[in-house]
Amino acid sequence: MADCTVEGDAAIPQEPVQLPEMESQGEQQQHRWQQQQEQEQQQQQQQPQQQAVAEQMDKCRKASQAEPQDRAARWQRALLSRSGQEDRHDQPFSSWTVQLNEPNQRVIRADCERTRADMEYFRRPDIRDKMEAMLTYWCQQQRSRYKQGLNEVIAPFLFLQADEAGGTPPSDDQVFACFSAFLRRYVPFFDSQDFVPLQCAFVFFRRLLIYHRPDLHNLLVDRGVSPDMFCMPWFLTIFASKTPLKLTLQLWDRHLERSEPPFFVFLAAAVLASSEQAIFAADRSQLPEILTHLGVSSREELEQLWSAAENIYNRTPATFVARLRRNVLRMGVNKGGQKQRNEGMAQDDQEAQQTQLAAEANGGALLERLEQERCFFILPEEVVGHCYPPRSGEPRRPWHPSAACPWRLLVLDLR
Repeated sequence: MADCTVEGDAAIPQEPVQLPEMESQGEQQQHRWQQQQEQEQQQQQQQPQQQAVAEQMDKCRKASQAEPQDRAARWQRALLSRSGQEDRHDQPFSSWTVQLNEPNQRVIRADCERTRADMEYFRRPDIRDKMEAMLTYWCQQQRSRYKQGLNEVIAPFLFLQADEAGGTPPSDDQVFACFSAFLRRYVPFFDSQDFVPLQCAFVFFRRLLIYHRPDLHNLLVDRGVSPDMFCMPWFLTIFASKTPLKLTLQLWDRHLERSEPPFFVFLAAAVLASSEQAIFAADRSQLPEILTHLGVSSREELEQLWSAAENIYNRTPATFVARLRRNVLRMGVNKGGQKQRNEGMAQDDQEAQQTQLAAEANGGALLERLEQERCFFILPEEVVGHCYPPRSGEPRRPWHPSAACPWRLLVLDLR
């Protein structure tokens, strides 16, 4: 049963209650037979859905097991072929006139020199120069100040050009296009001056913990630990930071194959839950250090965490994902599109800055509203979807419960 509140007026007029008449033995048998028929029909309807869920999980698993030679092509198909309208406005990297003159250019250069410094490929001067140029161009294109973490996000894309990556290496323009599309769709946090979308993501993460693991949530609150103290590298880099590059590539294989940007929050919840014994046993002074060292350290651990995240996802109302996508992930996409339109209209810097400030103000209002919520609610469409599941042959809508969904609603009219 989902413990939640319905958003909006989803009340259904109630008919007068009538006591049923006593059924004869024959009527009882007929009633039991009808119930059995309905159960069998429901099971038949769920079989295609269950098969679809199993196929999706199998596709994600196979994606991380696929040959590295195919990775560059697969990532380009996943990122570029689905971005159409957004990528049209981007200028290719090769058209940029190099101007390494950002206010914090020295920080960009320092980050490039320390990125994956344990690997020979990233210690090459030409790779460090290319990384600095691409990061600088992205900041100038987005009219956004450089923020640490961008270097961790671009590194896997640059590695696609390495000899050990195998396959046909992508061009510099393709690498930059994939990097930009990935930021728009999966990590829309870096072009906000105050990281407002990221702070909204932290709010949703806390809601997810309250819903599934209130014991962990309450412990962190009691110890004075907030998500930004340990989740920020996970969210900003989709677990690339402090994760071996080979595992990062395999994790991103799955993430891009799944093509569901909100899934990173469920993966973060799975990472936290997997270390619950160490978290509960830790002293107050040790807890922050334990949390900051959590992550993915082996292929087997990735398999377990991904399966656990899938389980959490299937036990969460669809409203949560819809609101996370609309209030956090779409925020960055819309703002990015506005910036590109501003450039196309040749607005001056002052007007572009005013547009940026307006977007930040709207984001701040959204964050304040989200923080004031005191319950985990679902939308009326999902309530209706549980009351009227799809019939045989009808397509499943986003608000219909999936075959893997074990929770059901208990609707109480408290008017």
